[in-house]
Amino acid sequence: MLFDLIENKPIKELLYFSFVGLFVVTFWRGIWTICSTWLYPSNIEHSGWASIGIGYGGLILYYIINILYKYMNVSEVLNLNTNKQKVDDIGNSIVNIENKTDADTGIDIPMKDNICIKIKRHLNTLYLGFCVINCWRGIWFLEDYYIYPNNIPLSGWITIFCGGIVLIIINRFQSILAPPVVELSDDDFGATE
Repeated sequence: MLFDLIENKPIKELLYFSFVGLFVVTFWRGIWTICSTWLYPSNIEHSGWASIGIGYGGLILYYIINILYKYMNVSEVLNLNTNKQKVDDIGNSIVNIENKTDADTGIDIPMKDNICIKIKRHLNTLYLGFCVINCWRGIWFLEDYYIYPNNIPLSGWITIFCGGIVLIIINRFQSILAPPVVELSDDDFGATE
């Protein structure tokens, strides 16, 4: 990878996070803009509720399917002779199958390098990203619509304080660093010590 060529760790991390951050924001902006064009472009309230439905509905559907899939016999469904089958997390139910034995040669094929597994991972990420962006967009639009829409600065201060206070109370303030699907505990980072 490009970043592996840089030996100075602080410079490497700065470039990495700046570079990745730029393109994450670019991707998010693209999804957000397409949704703003297609989902009730002239009605912020309907657009917000549509995004909430798409975002949270899509996440619920994804997790239900993955929970059901987790309990299916993956080897039978995929017709694989697997040496190891490990479920790391709900989002990658079958991604961690280590290898598959080729029926003709008897040679183990590393599944982590299998193009189908890589495509599945990217499609999962794309789907979840689309849902997460719609969650953010829906909440944002509805807060713009319902919380002092004629006084944007006051609306902003209210949402900062309400959101911040609730996150501190439930010990999840560091979650402001991540999308709504990711939950980071303050205890995981030693912030409350």
